[in-house]
Amino acid sequence: MLHATEHAPWFEGRALQAALLLAAPLAAVSGCSSGAPAESRDLSSWGSAGLAGTAGANPTSGGGGGSISPSGGVAGQVGAGGALGSTSDGTAGSDGTAGSGGSAGQSGASTAGAASFFGASRCVPGMLLCEDFESENLNPDTWSVEDSTDPPKIDATKAARGKRALHIVLPEAAHHTAFISEHRTFPAPNNTYYTRLFVYFAKIPMDAPAGELNWALAAARGKGAPGEASFGARYFKDSAATLFKLGNDQSHDTTGSGTWYSVDADPIGSPHSIPLDTWLCVEWMYAGNTSETRFWWDEREHESMHSTALQNPGNGQPYQMPQFESLWLGFKQYMSSAGSLEMWIDEVAIDSSRIGCAR
Repeated sequence: MLHATEHAPWFEGRALQAALLLAAPLAAVSGCSSGAPAESRDLSSWGSAGLAGTAGANPTSGGGGGSISPSGGVAGQVGAGGALGSTSDGTAGSDGTAGSGGSAGQSGASTAGAASFFGASRCVPGMLLCEDFESENLNPDTWSVEDSTDPPKIDATKAARGKRALHIVLPEAAHHTAFISEHRTFPAPNNTYYTRLFVYFAKIPMDAPAGELNWALAAARGKGAPGEASFGARYFKDSAATLFKLGNDQSHDTTGSGTWYSVDADPIGSPHSIPLDTWLCVEWMYAGNTSETRFWWDEREHESMHSTALQNPGNGQPYQMPQFESLWLGFKQYMSSAGSLEMWIDEVAIDSSRIGCAR
């Protein structure tokens, strides 16, 4: 199996930088346990340290710990002990107790910022495509159901925006497929497109007899180059982590740059697993005119998933994207697993420039 750093010498500089950054005690505040990373955010999302507590105002209490910043801070310093008190007969009072440390900050966007992503549907004219799934059925003029073990359905069980979302449920099986496809947005200007969607996982396959398990949430197809420009995830059995990935899926075709994926490694040295039971905003770019990929999670770019025609984990040959003609969304599992899946997709937007989570 290819990993994010295989055939990728440009990655070594980032790894050295990460080693210096990780010399600070970030592990104590990241909420990660060994082998099971938490939700993914990049290092720029960490807030500043809480302020030190002030000295106690009386002989028996110390200052409180620092508070976290709105964007998520690291633990505050322990407050200083209270000043020595005195009693009426002149004997020394006892030292004040130490103030408690500030709470560890959360990574990623602030709660207030993430809350602004949701609410009513925001699909408006002007994008190449915006699908809010508020109709009870898929629009046949836009979407077709393809190669689905259990076809996706629109229902009102969950929604990131509005009242409905696309719901996909797949029971235990060796290979899962359930997806819809569209071709209205292609050919895209400069053969480049951005896709933003909201996704909620209740269950994801985590049975990997081979040690790793690859699956895709979306892929663009076309002509002029082999394979699909794919967005999905990889499960690692040894660490019990499921990490997002972008790359080129050529199946068994060995021409060109081969099959490869840039697996999420942000924060460097401590990537976070895809969480369950929460809505995520994800966005990716495939620039066919330069064969370049980029990825954002809750508005934060994960630079470890940035690849170019020459800087990618492929076989050393230049990567060339196809001339895109269609895009599918849903779930496709490439490897044998007995795990089941339940997920929702909502408010899919496709455009020729960044969309973001608030639009």
